Amino acid sequence: MIHCRTCRNPGQIEDLGQWYCRSCFRGMIESRIKRSIFQRFRREDRISIPDAWSGAVLQRLLGGFPLQLVNDPSQADKVVNSASADDLAQGFIQQLSGSGVQPLDEREVLLFSSVTDQELLQYCSLLDIPFTPRSKDQRMQQFFQQLEKYPEIPLNISKNVRALQKSDSSS
Repeated sequence: MIHCRTCRNPGQIEDLGQWYCRSCFRGMIESRIKRSIFQRFRREDRISIPDAWSGAVLQRLLGGFPLQLVNDPSQADKVVNSASADDLAQGFIQQLSGSGVQPLDEREVLLFSSVTDQELLQYCSLLDIPFTPRSKDQRMQQFFQQLEKYPEIPLNISKNVRALQKSDSSS
């Protein structure tokens, strides 16, 4: 029998070669997302959220934190970007041949940059939140499928893209 990496209960979800029970998987994903958005929101912020599913996840993660939602991103103090680690990794690889890494807008919050599409599918499924990954460029999908032996690559690329964007926006 396969056991959860964290609590040793029966493992039900495989992620990056490790098995987790539903509760530990949910906690791990929420912890990763919270760390990536830590201290990005203030009480008085007006927040623009691009879609209902990312709004549902954000509401769950921030619990009792009062969110002031606005429809128009130009009226927002923070603009949530629902790109996953897979989306950011693909965008980065495509930009390597072009204009380089785009600096991060100070108002932009990369909500799911520390989570892959597959992890989001599993997480949203556990919470009954409808989620469909963004469509990917066919060539990029093939490129990343060739690297499937190393499933952590999109997460590592995403982490480095965020660091590059932060350093570009602060200079």
